[in-house]
Amino acid sequence: MEVLRDTGSSVDLISFKNVKESYLTGDYVWARQALTNEHTCLALAEIDLEIDGVRLKTKAAVLDPSVEMKHYLLGNKTQELIDAIKKNPYSPELINLVVTRSQTRVARTEKENRFLDSIEGS
Repeated sequence: MEVLRDTGSSVDLISFKNVKESYLTGDYVWARQALTNEHTCLALAEIDLEIDGVRLKTKAAVLDPSVEMKHYLLGNKTQELIDAIKKNPYSPELINLVVTRSQTRVARTEKENRFLDSIEGS
């Protein structure tokens, strides 16, 4: 699927035809059309992308089945993430996004151990 950059969009857009039902997250986003004040409720899907050698998982708004679009519209936030990864692929901030849950579990276990040690020492 061809990827096009949309500098005016804060959310990625993908055609309904390119999304499997299992990709849908159950979340929705309200999108305003550029030339009118009409708002549309669009479902969100989790999509795997590979752009310029950068592989990532992102969320995209799924367009209505009546809209025919043969490409993926890349929004500003995803482009910023791609640029950050390309600039510093081993950035601590990006790595921490992955291991935060594990770090929290370790910190909680250490805190519980200190608490138990203080009770036993009393």
